[in-house]
Amino acid sequence: MNHRSWRQPVKLVIGAVATAVIVGGTAYATVLAPAAGTVHACAKKSNGDLRAVSGAGSCKTNERALSWDIAGRPGADGPAGPAGPAGPAGAAGPAGQQGATGSQGPAGPQGPQGPAGASAALGLAYPSAAFANPATGQYGTPTGIDFGQVPCAAGKQVVGGGVSTSGQDQYLKKSYPTDGSTSAAGNRGWGATVENDGNTNETFTVYAICVNP
Repeated sequence: MNHRSWRQPVKLVIGAVATAVIVGGTAYATVLAPAAGTVHACAKKSNGDLRAVSGAGSCKTNERALSWDIAGRPGADGPAGPAGPAGPAGAAGPAGQQGATGSQGPAGPQGPQGPAGASAALGLAYPSAAFANPATGQYGTPTGIDFGQVPCAAGKQVVGGGVSTSGQDQYLKKSYPTDGSTSAAGNRGWGATVENDGNTNETFTVYAICVNP
C-alpha cells in the first residue's frame, strides 16, 4: 500500500510568507502571500495540490477554492502594565507676559484701636518786649518809624504774635514772624514796625506765641 502524507511545498510568488494548512487533506503548502488582505488558492480535489489565484472564482471544476486572512482577529486587550518611574522635571519655560491689573478689592474691616500715645507737650510761651517810638523830628530825624522783635527761647518756634501801642498817633505798618535775630521772615520770633506821627514820644510792645516744634 502506498502512503503519501507530505507533498513537495509549492512556492507561489505573491507577497509576504504565509503557511496554509489543508484541514482533512493530504498536502501542505507554503506560499508567498500578500502583506495584507486575503489569500486565495485552489486545491486539487484528488491530491490537495495548491495553486495561488487572484480570487475564489478562478478555481477549476476539479479544484476547490480556499481563502484565509493574512492577519488574524485582534486579541483582547491585555492588562495595563505598572506605571513607569517619573521622568526628570523639564526646564522652566520663559516668563509669561504680565497680566492686567485686577480690580480693587473691597475694603477690609477696621482694625482695633491702638493704645493712646504719650501726651504732646506744647510748651507754650508768650515772650514780649517794649520798644521806644520817638515822635517824628522837625526835619524827619528821628523818622518816627521803629522796628522791634521778640525771639522765642532756644528749641521753640513761633506760631503767632501781636503788637500794642501806647499813643493814638501810632500806626502799625508791619507785624509778622521773623528769624528771631533780624527783620528777615522766619519762624523763631515775632517782629513789628510802628510809625509815630504825633509830637509825643511813645512806646510799643511786641508779643510772640512760642511752642515746642
